[in-house]
Amino acid sequence: MRRLNIAILPAGVWGTALVVPVSDNGHRVTLYFRQNADAKKFNEVKRNLKRLPEIRFNGQVSATSNLKKAISGANILVLACDVYHVRNFFKQIKPFVKENMIILCSAKGIEKKTNLCMSEVLSEVYSNNNANLAVMSGPNFAVEVAKRLPTMTVIASKKKTVGNLLQKAFSTENFKVYTQDDVLGVELGGALKNVIAIGVGIGEGLRMGENCRAALITRGIAEMIKLGTVLGANKLTFAGLSGMGDLILTCTSAQSRNYKAGFKIGRGMNPKDLLTSGETIEGLRTVKVAVGIAKKKNIEIPIMEMVYKIVYQGLKPKIGFRELMKFELSSENGD
Repeated sequence: MRRLNIAILPAGVWGTALVVPVSDNGHRVTLYFRQNADAKKFNEVKRNLKRLPEIRFNGQVSATSNLKKAISGANILVLACDVYHVRNFFKQIKPFVKENMIILCSAKGIEKKTNLCMSEVLSEVYSNNNANLAVMSGPNFAVEVAKRLPTMTVIASKKKTVGNLLQKAFSTENFKVYTQDDVLGVELGGALKNVIAIGVGIGEGLRMGENCRAALITRGIAEMIKLGTVLGANKLTFAGLSGMGDLILTCTSAQSRNYKAGFKIGRGMNPKDLLTSGETIEGLRTVKVAVGIAKKKNIEIPIMEMVYKIVYQGLKPKIGFRELMKFELSSENGD
């Protein structure tokens, strides 16, 4: 494919990792740093010393701390910021975004005040019905992507041409991209799995065993499907990379912030300490949104409700699991 200009902002761990596949493909990449000194250092050594210092890049990669310069001339704009900063960050860069630019958001989560997914937030801020928007999700730890270890992900867009172009731009021999048109389903999978991962982590911290972990993952995907489909997502999407794939990774790896948070709670840590730690643990906030939606829609999501009660209502983790096992008997199909 033709050589593209790709802007990735900001230069956090995930943003830096995403430089690897597109630069390996020969595209020109501009990486945005908030601090000029960090951008200058990157241009000198061609490494992000504060985030992924051991990772080296191929191709033409440059850094800048000037937002206008970073975005100017870009064919593709990749937003890799924290979920809770997407709206304000996009408002900040909106004046520099050209009408035909492709915008790919890799942030996973639901906005706290509005209950909107990131594509909905961008659409609301951009006010452009023809915007070339896409989202990325899947079982993707940034460090492994950066190290060029075999990884698969999914990019979803309502525009097939946008999804296909991004697929070709990012796909390498180590980073395989699938496309989807169920944007909402892909986003909800990436957000809701964090809540289940906290529940699994709590169980692990309590030494509930491997049977329990498998059950929580399996029934967790059922809850994700139940909540996602009532919001308009395709249930088959949750069987894919952004649903089951991301759920398995997040629930079984010590690298997962949400799993680790749950584990700490299971071992006795006060959830309030995690909420005030300043660390980004998406599931702690997403669970409030998920439970709120479930109540409005009158659907039962017992695992997520247990996590909510433990985190926000002071329910003791052991009692939470005891109550979960006492949940009303039913068919696995929900009948």
